[in-house]
Amino acid sequence: MLATSRRYSPGSTLFSRGEAGGPLLLIESGMVCLSLFSDEGRELVVDIAGRGDTVGELSFADGDRRETSCIALESVRVVSIARHGLPISVESNLNDYLSTLLYRRLRETVILIEELALCSLEARLIRRLQHLDKRTSVRLNRLGQGVLAMLVNASRPKLNRQLHRLQKVGVIDLHKGAIVEVHNI
Repeated sequence: MLATSRRYSPGSTLFSRGEAGGPLLLIESGMVCLSLFSDEGRELVVDIAGRGDTVGELSFADGDRRETSCIALESVRVVSIARHGLPISVESNLNDYLSTLLYRRLRETVILIEELALCSLEARLIRRLQHLDKRTSVRLNRLGQGVLAMLVNASRPKLNRQLHRLQKVGVIDLHKGAIVEVHNI
């Protein structure tokens, strides 16, 4: 079978870093985070993906091991697409899609490295929020502060203080600690 559908509950691992490469996953509903974990147990969220996004492209394309772990942030339904046995016309279109997507991922990785290495927490947070706000697949109001903290490599208390500062200066609107709106700067 070329494609199968599967559901995951919140907190479930869709795949783990180091696992053998496998199918491409298309997210039908829900959100996942793509994370790296240190040997000491620290987590860095490198991306959030939601409805209409794909995850696992790199290992799907090259057949190598998974580079990140993918964890369901909420109830998730995915379509799993196997590489082997695809009709040539589908494989050709998929290769074009993957090429474009992998170049975009490379560009996003360079931006992430720049933010983590060169930007203050405030700048990292603003840039990540603006990036996520542009994506229709990600619902900021559903992301917990813990995930946001790991996305900008900060502690949750530091993130909380920064969110309230950004609300005071009109960059974001918060409601019960959740981001409701990101304003253009």
